[in-house]
Amino acid sequence: MPSINKNYTHLKNLFLTAALFVLISASSGCIQDVIHSGENADYDPQNINGYPVTLEKRGMAVPAVVEITPGEKYIGPECKITVVFNEKMDRASVEEKFRIYNSKDYPFHGKFIWGTIMNTDKEYFDYIPVKQLISDDYRVILLEGAKSAGNIEMPERFTSSFTFKPVPLSNKELVR
Repeated sequence: MPSINKNYTHLKNLFLTAALFVLISASSGCIQDVIHSGENADYDPQNINGYPVTLEKRGMAVPAVVEITPGEKYIGPECKITVVFNEKMDRASVEEKFRIYNSKDYPFHGKFIWGTIMNTDKEYFDYIPVKQLISDDYRVILLEGAKSAGNIEMPERFTSSFTFKPVPLSNKELVR
């Protein structure tokens, strides 16, 4: 049995030597900090799944407004606001977070008409104000927290502004 004791002692000494080497190397900075370098640079120790922090790196799109009309200055007989998103949205959360105000911070309420842009993942809505907009400057706001259909929140508030000047319909158009 002395050979078993000898092997055990040998393994114990080998383990202690390896542990001492690791401690000395780590304290001298010889071991590269894998967590904070290269592909793992966005590692979050609180994230137990080990996924990168950014949704794009996970293959998920962050919902965003990609287009809004009208632009800066709009002259026309009526004014609807069209907002286009980069993906399908949770309509209830968008409608809850959408606001339009005039220069005196008066809110304009309206109706949402939703649609999808064919052959894309993009979705849009037309916002038709209940009352005709008057000549004024307007701010359109979509608050942070509006969600995509995949339940991912918009991280930032979207704002846009435009000036509207209504043009009366001509007599010919009134006769129709």
